[in-house]
Amino acid sequence: MRPHRSTAGTLLAGTALLTATTLLTAAPGTAATRPAEPRAMLLLSVAEQGGANRTSELNCDPPGGTHPSAVAACADLSRAQGNFDRLPGDTAHPYCPMMYRPVTASAHGTWRGRPVTYTATYPNGCVLTQRTGPVFRF
Repeated sequence: MRPHRSTAGTLLAGTALLTATTLLTAAPGTAATRPAEPRAMLLLSVAEQGGANRTSELNCDPPGGTHPSAVAACADLSRAQGNFDRLPGDTAHPYCPMMYRPVTASAHGTWRGRPVTYTATYPNGCVLTQRTGPVFRF
């Protein structure tokens, strides 16, 4: 007498064997060979002359860190390709008062694999926001 085999059980066992064989024989590292986009990690600071100094950590890819507007700041830096001099700025502040209270903004770290060192002094905080948008707004 022949043993009874279930067709569904044989099919399930065959599928499991085929899946395991495919996983084991796949080219090693095919998913890992695609380079991941380098992260951006920046330490940002704003120093007011005769006032307080503020710092914030900005990470991009994915956005995070201690920066309160990391998503918007990373989006602007992406548009500027990491070049702080090409930031789109804040169009909601087209005019700033003409008072001189200089602020120095700086950034140090990496932007998608490239080292970043940026320092610029602006006449006041309004001009800083006008030119750099959310990047130094913390």
